[in-house]
Amino acid sequence: MGDEAASPIASDDGSELSQRVAEPLSPLSAVPRVADESQTNISNQNPLSPATSPPSQPTATPVMPPAIGSAGGRAGGRASMGASSIFTSASSGPTSPRVAGATPTTPTVGSFATLPDEDDGAAAEMSAIIENLNEENQRLSTSLERAVEMVRSIDEPVMPPVVGDGFVIDSGQIADFVGTGRLLHADGLIRSSHGSLATLSPSSAGMMHGTRDGTLLPRLAETDLLTSRLGEAPPPGAGVDWRLHSVMLAYGALEYGSACSTIAAHGPWTLAASLDPDAFVLDPLEAIDPGLGKVIIIEDSKTDPDQILRELKEALAEGSNAAIVVRGRVVLALGRNFDEAARRMATLEASMQLTMIARMAGYDA
Repeated sequence: MGDEAASPIASDDGSELSQRVAEPLSPLSAVPRVADESQTNISNQNPLSPATSPPSQPTATPVMPPAIGSAGGRAGGRASMGASSIFTSASSGPTSPRVAGATPTTPTVGSFATLPDEDDGAAAEMSAIIENLNEENQRLSTSLERAVEMVRSIDEPVMPPVVGDGFVIDSGQIADFVGTGRLLHADGLIRSSHGSLATLSPSSAGMMHGTRDGTLLPRLAETDLLTSRLGEAPPPGAGVDWRLHSVMLAYGALEYGSACSTIAAHGPWTLAASLDPDAFVLDPLEAIDPGLGKVIIIEDSKTDPDQILRELKEALAEGSNAAIVVRGRVVLALGRNFDEAARRMATLEASMQLTMIARMAGYDA
């Protein structure tokens, strides 16, 4: 072995190589040379050199084999040491040139793992919440309808008709009595049992229906109504204003026909204005109700109970048929029905309130 190592190796052209066998061979010497010189030139060319111009058209360059013996001269070294693996491309080494105009590969949808759809659970939860809200809304609507019906049954109670000797008070008339009593109480024109109502019977000529003395008008019932004929003595249980109602209804029957109603209330501002001893007429403000007209004040006599009736007839004859005030005692209003009479009563009270406040402030209303 020693003699053979010292002898030179002859080549085909007769030249001798000075390389000795004892010297270690380069790792690249084991790689077969590429016969194509053009391929060798491309592989040895530096793509970053300014002297080299890129081709006008990008050409695909064949991938060079990985260097053998990298990572300490062992074939198949670790990927981090430069060997090819699934994480590095074989053409990314320093010996492989870049391809001009190459674009990165876009991953496709199929390359990603399918993730669970989290929106389905959120949508199902939101649908359940909306359904619960709809059900709750339906329950509240049903409860509200029942409450409305209950309040309506209280405000507009269905009362049986009152049948008496030669007369009938139907349910509609009773409902008018109840509604008017609550309206007067809400406007502050009466105080619980103070005040009374009366109306002509639409079915029996010459008959009048009125409230009993001491009736709580806000809680009026069919048992609180009395009936008598015009011009006759008041029925048992009638109040002191029954005869005043009788005179007002008799005049209203001539003025409006067979349908008319009266109200006796105690508006505080109107009664306070009538206490002026020098006042005989109340002049409501035209801005509130131009058609109300002047309201006459009549006197009440403690010695002659019929005097008030005579003065009432005289006041009606003078044209004060919308309302009349008994000084410091009661306010009477007449109308074709309870609604019209209540409107006139409320208008007079509002006008007197403004007048009295203006006087207290030093203004002449």
